[in-house]
Amino acid sequence: MMIAGTFKLTNGTMAVSEIDRKSVFLIPAGACVVIVDGDIERDKLLKVRYKEKALLVRPAEFRDALDLVAEPSTL
Repeated sequence: MMIAGTFKLTNGTMAVSEIDRKSVFLIPAGACVVIVDGDIERDKLLKVRYKEKALLVRPAEFRDALDLVAEPSTL
């Protein structure tokens, strides 16, 4: 299922920069992230935005770590 929206992480996770795919960032528990694009069930990476950074995160990291902050849109 493709989802987009603002979510709060219940667990911290690692992310990679979408620009160079080398820079690694830690997104702490409690942080709010915006899922920009991706299918949480099928894609290898989700595009997210955190603190003005475009990042890529493995969907497995998000499946049990998201709390809804704003109403998501399902595509």
